Amino acid sequence: MRLARDDPPKPMRHIWPFDVWTSGRLSVFLYQQTGVRIAPGWLRVLLQRQRFVWGRPKHTLEHLQDPAEVAACAEALRRAGEKGAGAARVL
Repeated sequence: MRLARDDPPKPMRHIWPFDVWTSGRLSVFLYQQTGVRIAPGWLRVLLQRQRFVWGRPKHTLEHLQDPAEVAACAEALRRAGEKGAGAARVL
């Protein structure tokens, strides 16, 4: 499979109006380039067999947080939520 050896083409290089490939879009692209139809679901199976991975990126702020401060806040929240904590108080 040529796709497994080369980097997949960037959609904008082919004047596509999107930035991200989906299995449906890749299926259409491959059909237009090769004349071979591959259903999007089967295409996902074939890509998985070639060890391609996909998914949405996970954007977090964990790399910007101080672990000690996070632990202190978690402890303060735990204490504030305990039963019998009484009246509201400033943390």
